Amino acid sequence: MYKAGILIFHVSLAVYLVSLWHFVMYVLRGWQRLAARGLWLSLCGLAIHGVSLVLVSLGQGKLPWANSLQNISFWCWMVVGISVAVSYHARAGLKVLNLFVLPLVIALLFLAMTGQKSPSGYGEVVGRSFWAPLHIGLIFVAYASFAFAAAVGFMYILHSHFLKKKGTGELCAKLPPLDLLDRLNYRALLAGLLFLTAGLILGFFWLSALPKKPGGADPKIMGAVIIWGAYAVVFLMRVTSFVRGKKVAWLSILGIAVIVLSFLFVPHVIPKELKAAGTGVSRSRCLTLLR
Repeated sequence: MYKAGILIFHVSLAVYLVSLWHFVMYVLRGWQRLAARGLWLSLCGLAIHGVSLVLVSLGQGKLPWANSLQNISFWCWMVVGISVAVSYHARAGLKVLNLFVLPLVIALLFLAMTGQKSPSGYGEVVGRSFWAPLHIGLIFVAYASFAFAAAVGFMYILHSHFLKKKGTGELCAKLPPLDLLDRLNYRALLAGLLFLTAGLILGFFWLSALPKKPGGADPKIMGAVIIWGAYAVVFLMRVTSFVRGKKVAWLSILGIAVIVLSFLFVPHVIPKELKAAGTGVSRSRCLTLLR
């Protein structure tokens, strides 16, 4: 099952690439059917990607965050899901949304393929608690919302640049208005912050149930708290109008860069106490705090 899941994962990646090609050609040629077909292909890729996640998880007997490939793959799947949902239910100006989301997703998936055997550190412990997967799911939804905010922020910066230069190219004509992009960025940041807050509260609650508390600071906990603090400051500045427009967009992009680094490096540094907790009598009460 694991090998079949990996094979289907590669198929989903190919479908995402074809979908991206349709969006590029839509911008270059302006044919509406190319955008519609590209969105349909994104939906197909999302479904195939979901099947691969299920098969890989069943093949390993673990939920979809046991290693680097699964961590990033599951995150990208949620990002594409948000993008497709918004594209289908929003106005026509968002037809090019996946043109900016898919490059990020494809790049991350290619990067994840090189680390598919790298363990996340909590694979065996997570499946023994109902609350730990719920906590991790909330964190993933939050990070997917932040990734969506970064993609929208990049669109805002690009459109603002075109307007400043009085550009009238094909891409400029197809980008949504700045006020719509600003609202989408705001809502994505708000959703991400709410989900991350709920995930951290649940995580700290179950951390207190550990029979033996880890000595020193867990990089996974510290990373999540730092990310929460950074986005809370950005959101507060956005609400109070201290920063708006391009500044918020740039901060959204910077934030997702930090999250990507946390996915790649933080999972490999885990306190010995948390690793050992998975082998003790109270194993079912253990907690994972980021993956």
